[in-house]
Amino acid sequence: MTSTEPIDQRKLRQAIVAAFNENELRTLCFDLKIDYEALPPGSKVDKARELVARCLREQRIDDLLTVCEAARPKIGWRAMVETAVSSTTTPPFMGLKYFDIANADLFFGREALTEELAAHLQTNSFLAVVGASGSGKSSLVRAGLVAPLQQSSPNLLVHVFTPTDHPLEAMATALTRNSSSIGVTAKFIDAMAQDRRSLHLAGRRLVKEGQKLLLIIDQFEELFTLCRSEEDRQAFIDNLLTAVAAEANSQTNRPIRAVIALRADFYHHCAQYDDLRRLLEKQQRFIGAMNPSELRRAIEEPAKRSGLTFESGLVDLLLRDVGAGGDQPPEPGALPLLSHALLETWRRREGNQLTFAGYTEAGGVQGAIAKTAETVFQDQLSPEQQTIARNIFLRLTELGEGTQDTRRRALISELIPANDAAEATQTVLNLLSKARLVTTDEETAEVAHEALIREWPTLRLWLNDNRDGLRLHRHLTESAHDWQELGRDSGELYRSSRLAQTIAWASQNDDNLNDLEREFLAASKKAQQQEIDESQAQQQRELEQAQQLAGAEARAAKRARNFNLALVAILLLVVAGAVALLNAQRSQAIAEGVSAEATVAARETAVAAQQVDADGDGLSLTEETEYGTDPTRRDTDLDDLDDGREIAIGSDPLNPDSDNDGRIDGEDNNPLRPDISTNYIVPSDDTTRFQLEEVNLFNDFLNGGARSITGLSISKDNRAVAAGSFLEGDSGESAAIYIWLINGLLITPYEIETGIHGSVLATSFSTDPGIRLHAAIGSTVISLDPFSEGWVEAWLYNLSGDGLNEPCSAAFHPDGGSLLVGGRAKWAYFQLLANGLGFVESNSQNYNTNACYTDAIFSYGGTYFGLIEDEGQDESVFVGEVINRSFGRPFNKSVSGVIDMALSPDNEVLALGYENGRVELYDYSERSSSPPLLYPIEAHPSFANAVFSPDGTILATSSPQEGIVRLWRVDVEDAPILELDSEANGVTSLIFSPDGHYLLFGTTEGEVHVYGMPEVEK
Repeated sequence: MTSTEPIDQRKLRQAIVAAFNENELRTLCFDLKIDYEALPPGSKVDKARELVARCLREQRIDDLLTVCEAARPKIGWRAMVETAVSSTTTPPFMGLKYFDIANADLFFGREALTEELAAHLQTNSFLAVVGASGSGKSSLVRAGLVAPLQQSSPNLLVHVFTPTDHPLEAMATALTRNSSSIGVTAKFIDAMAQDRRSLHLAGRRLVKEGQKLLLIIDQFEELFTLCRSEEDRQAFIDNLLTAVAAEANSQTNRPIRAVIALRADFYHHCAQYDDLRRLLEKQQRFIGAMNPSELRRAIEEPAKRSGLTFESGLVDLLLRDVGAGGDQPPEPGALPLLSHALLETWRRREGNQLTFAGYTEAGGVQGAIAKTAETVFQDQLSPEQQTIARNIFLRLTELGEGTQDTRRRALISELIPANDAAEATQTVLNLLSKARLVTTDEETAEVAHEALIREWPTLRLWLNDNRDGLRLHRHLTESAHDWQELGRDSGELYRSSRLAQTIAWASQNDDNLNDLEREFLAASKKAQQQEIDESQAQQQRELEQAQQLAGAEARAAKRARNFNLALVAILLLVVAGAVALLNAQRSQAIAEGVSAEATVAARETAVAAQQVDADGDGLSLTEETEYGTDPTRRDTDLDDLDDGREIAIGSDPLNPDSDNDGRIDGEDNNPLRPDISTNYIVPSDDTTRFQLEEVNLFNDFLNGGARSITGLSISKDNRAVAAGSFLEGDSGESAAIYIWLINGLLITPYEIETGIHGSVLATSFSTDPGIRLHAAIGSTVISLDPFSEGWVEAWLYNLSGDGLNEPCSAAFHPDGGSLLVGGRAKWAYFQLLANGLGFVESNSQNYNTNACYTDAIFSYGGTYFGLIEDEGQDESVFVGEVINRSFGRPFNKSVSGVIDMALSPDNEVLALGYENGRVELYDYSERSSSPPLLYPIEAHPSFANAVFSPDGTILATSSPQEGIVRLWRVDVEDAPILELDSEANGVTSLIFSPDGHYLLFGTTEGEVHVYGMPEVEK
């Protein structure tokens, strides 16, 4: 008797109770290798019931019958338990598996919806079925939709596939499955990668006269969760959209149609692709939960088809347990739980009836999956096998970033090593597959359903125990795979800190590595050692060359000294001879000179009388000729530059910079020497310098009412600077914006009183031709255009309409095209349009209405954005990707008191500034929620802010309660390399220019300081 053949549990239990006493029952358990003491306490009847149920769960009924026959051979054990219901040998319930096309006769409850979707495809070439995880999307598009379409189109060709991590390969394999040539599939992949018309043309070639082609792309979200190539993703989408668009515009009968099934929580990923977004807006159907009557049909009808019945009241209990009591729809994600509970109840059926006892024994709707998984794990696997199973489940789970963890399809070769452990791993994989916890095909394996990931506490514990380690391992897996795919290219190997971190992790988790990962790490270590050896050899060669050069120079210097000594001796002899000759002639010269002295004196007096100080510059013409000056130009400070040229080139007589490299002569060998002798802005053509040290908001604009500077920005060509004012509390004043435009030698300042109450949170110059300034002020965003008479308002947008009444922070994207705003309990993302803002998305990580999202930032390249969530007593740090505008898991280090954050230009280092004045730098290369601390910096007495230079080598820090800006090297933990004193009470805004040439900061005194930043010599 096989484990799937039906038995009468009640008859078998009653026979065991009647045939064996308690000691004999203990012996039966011993023969079956089942711990008698582990059976539930109670009577012999209770223990017999559990024994039968356990053997049924573990598919060991045949073993139980064998030991019973051996102990009581005269009883017809097998004949007694056989049932006449032969139609129930195949379960009518799918458990965690979806209903496929072959199971269409068992798929009930969605009849009205499938009819509606089929009708849609009669007149349209595309359909997106969108729904939550566990809503039955896969079963609907496979078992529900295909059958009616095949009835209406008998010659329908159906190709069902999922994108996997290589979507073009999946598409090509599905469409060329009937071809025996591998080359056809490979050529199709290459064609789709190069030409978006390839799928359309291939589809047309596949269908013959009277045929139609239906593409069903299930689990469309794999395009975003598994595929790591943006080129492949874009090519897949382009080919799909071109194919369905061509059909939509066709005047024929549209032989090619496509259906995608997409998880709702990945819908926003599609919005990044404009054509796909527009198509989804028109051609989608969002499916919800089945209503109670539909759900009842889904439960009862498959059982009826198989000749099964339910014990009275059991279906009502099932509906209540999934939350569908009365007229209520079931809870989200309940369908796979229900299906698995039905399957497990079927396995515990009594004859042809599903019973309350079987349902209770299975664990009910909420506990059936966890009970099945835990039973298999604890009772059927040895400790060694449990370790293997744990590794398999972890490899088959994709960690979510701001979304739920999902299934990950993995190659079986990734799971099974090539060493002695291969057989043991294959055995465990077979056991998990037999229990329907894992599904496998010829090459891949995956978790049977994501409900298992959600509902099995043991797996959740594994996943949450060390998510950072799992991410590191996943990165290693993918890197090793890429290395293998690229012919083991050495450029793909790990190096430096990533290699060191991975080796440290691997030393503690060697059992979790497969053969390819071990080979990859070994090759990485070998390559790095070779590079170190080569570097040391090169250094040794350079040292030897330097020593040889130093020896040669020393010998040359010695020869030069000997030559100089000889020359001095010769000169001394010559001088001695000349002195002797001079003494001999002196007496005669004195006598002859007496008579001429009077004549010479008279001539000099006459010449002096004729020369005057014609230009009044205090120098006679002779003196002017001697010093080389031009009498038509003034040089009042005697710096060797006439007064007219000083203004143009901004020279410093005490610190000349003859080579215009931003460093004074004599300091050119200093690795970092900001030009602090004068404060300049240099336009991008680098022909002229402008002195901005005189720009003082207190004197120029505010007439004694100094305001702190905030929202500082500089245009990409360094020809315009903008700043705003910070207003303490409810001052009733309107915010001001200050702009400096640089044109030739002219610096034109502007003050714009906006009439808007609130502080200026951020400013940004547009990157379009011409210039436009955008500013976020309180709950208002304003755009200003320059005109000859000043700046005028182009448009104004009120954020209150988007629920942002009290914005706490704002940041403009580096490309000037979008805006991030942090408000109370929510944040929002906008596109900057020609006539206002376009709302894109808003979200919240916290429903505490007191929480405020402060310090909105973008990374230098605009790939990432970040916010600090301040709840008053606690703070959380969030970093998200701009492409999907969603955050990953919050930074779960202790960040109490954090007020500022910054990402390095390579997005590898995260800097956090704290109220206590400390700045902490973290290794953020793995995008981990618990990144390792690189080192702390005691930057300021309190309230530290930080910003990276665009090349990532320098970190600048400031504090609103200290007027000093400090510069630090990022790559070494050391004292600051420079301090810049603003002579103000505090620094309230700090930025680098986009090209890194300038450091700008605003102060509490209403001043803006600009410093030149020479490139850091490597």
